[in-house]
Amino acid sequence: MSKTNANHSLPEVEKQAFSIEEWRARWGFGRNFTYDLIASGKLKSTKLGRKRIITARQDREFADAIEAEAKQ
Repeated sequence: MSKTNANHSLPEVEKQAFSIEEWRARWGFGRNFTYDLIASGKLKSTKLGRKRIITARQDREFADAIEAEAKQ
């Protein structure tokens, strides 16, 4: 059964990209820590015009890397 938006009868679509602010709030990280992750290469991001976004794929890759690191 699909989820629906309370205001519309259209099914919800899984978010495919996050702003830096959305992503850091999702993970509970601070702004500086998030930009440090990007600068270090641990978190990949994409520049879209003047805006920097983190795609759902980049988010999953980050999560996978953290899990792999935790298993070591």
